[in-house]
Amino acid sequence: MKEQAVHVTVPCGNGHGGCPGWAVQLIRDNELGWDLEWTCDSCGIAHDEQRGQAPEWLRTMLIAEHGISRLTVKDARGLDGGILKVFRKVFGLSLRDAQKKAKDFLGNGYSGTGVEVSFLGELMMNSGREVSMEGSASEV
Repeated sequence: MKEQAVHVTVPCGNGHGGCPGWAVQLIRDNELGWDLEWTCDSCGIAHDEQRGQAPEWLRTMLIAEHGISRLTVKDARGLDGGILKVFRKVFGLSLRDAQKKAKDFLGNGYSGTGVEVSFLGELMMNSGREVSMEGSASEV
């Protein structure tokens, strides 16, 4: 599993201020996901697990804490079904949105969290594409 985590403060469900916790973006069961876990004297321990891309607030915090990662394609082949499939799988995009994202990726690369770049890069390599990754998520 690849993951990156940041310390967060979650609003208390019982109105007692903020609850300290952790937000984590990760790959679990070959899917992108994120978890939020916190504890509080009033709320107890709480856990929220989600599938799909992390919300922008978490992505921003992860990039601020761990740095931005970048993925670029090294081979000269253009857009193909493998790239579309990867973007659809990772981000749950429609075919049209995947085409836009893939065309942008071929021209400019992809910048995001280390988890996203690691997962995209792994799937691209598995589909036969040569890619270059800068920055990465820790493996656990």
